[in-house]
Amino acid sequence: MGKKLLVIVGSLIALFFLYLFFEKIDWSEVLGAMKRANYWWLIPNVIAIFISMILRAWRWGVMVNPIKKCSFYGLYAATMIGFMASNILPARLGEFVRPLSLGKIENISRAAAMATTLVERVFDLLTLLALFVIILLFKQFPESVAGDLAHLKTAGWLFLGVTLLAVIVLTLLKVRTAATLNALNKILHIFPSRIREVGNQILVKFASGLEVLSDFRAVVKITLQSALLWIVMALSNYLIFLAFDMHPPLDASFVVLAVVSVGIMLPNAPGFIGPYQYLTVLSLSLYDIHADLAAACSIVMWATQYLTITIAGLYYLRKEHLSLKQVEEEEVDD
Repeated sequence: MGKKLLVIVGSLIALFFLYLFFEKIDWSEVLGAMKRANYWWLIPNVIAIFISMILRAWRWGVMVNPIKKCSFYGLYAATMIGFMASNILPARLGEFVRPLSLGKIENISRAAAMATTLVERVFDLLTLLALFVIILLFKQFPESVAGDLAHLKTAGWLFLGVTLLAVIVLTLLKVRTAATLNALNKILHIFPSRIREVGNQILVKFASGLEVLSDFRAVVKITLQSALLWIVMALSNYLIFLAFDMHPPLDASFVVLAVVSVGIMLPNAPGFIGPYQYLTVLSLSLYDIHADLAAACSIVMWATQYLTITIAGLYYLRKEHLSLKQVEEEEVDD
């Protein structure tokens, strides 16, 4: 039932954003812009996408190593499989596939691996929000976009609050493990005994996945890796801008990246279709880029990332003799 509810919520969110997206654009203008685009820029864009996935696997290794030393190949293959699954499965269920895939490939606790992906998301959100805040502090936007900017600021503060709450819970789970587990187990008492037992096992192994938070040097390294990752991703987006002969300031790419990345953390349809396109158009409107041109750019940017990651992820899924159904059916409490 939980998965069904997530799928329904994700579908409704996608339909809402698709409505907002279609309302803004003239398809004849969008198609015209796509016909005029210089698609040679997609070659360095695809290279940048693969570099970003390599950086993700490298960073994930720093988080996983305190639990078990994993091969870079296993980390990279699981990363590609997980992101491919997010493109194919609804409601961000691919987030579960990545640690489960690593568990199959490297024989590591799936619950602990899942904890590292949550830590990763916290670092991502903090890095993106920091970049967004820096741009808002030092960038002067025109008065004509004050309304959209206000909405983005409100959303930014909301996600900052959620992120800080996650940081507090993760810190308590690491620093005061026993007390935090006791508190969480009290919440589990409302469920049947079997669910309580499984839940407690998952929480204990989940806590073991937070070992990296006690290593200050590792935390600094992950922070620097996160900054490098998002710089590469922002530059990859800018290459798509150039394909459409758009030359906004470089910070526009970071704004698009921050807004879209935060927006697609909600439950979504497969491939984040809807929020990705609308939020790209909304972000570029801050730089006085027409909605039709921004829409064309968003479609090509989305399609390039979607096809590149999906094809590569399916290759590694087949190479490891796995199937999405097999991975999804794996137990987390091991």
